Amino acid sequence: MNRVDSTGLHVLHQIIDEVHGEGGKVHLSGVKGPLHDKLSVGGVVDRIGPDRVFDEVWRAVEAGAGGRETPEPAMIM
Repeated sequence: MNRVDSTGLHVLHQIIDEVHGEGGKVHLSGVKGPLHDKLSVGGVVDRIGPDRVFDEVWRAVEAGAGGRETPEPAMIM
């Protein structure tokens, strides 16, 4: 994901609601610079937690695994 507009932010909030409603967690990967800023201003980072936003996919997967070989169920976008 390289950029996001207001529609994209709205959809992300809907996805977060759905995943959290099912007891899951959302991790975002590939989030850098201006995109991170827009997600922060749009409230996405606060909703999922800044510790679940990563610049690299492997970091998100590693965080989801929590030291286990198999990650816990999570949506990594």
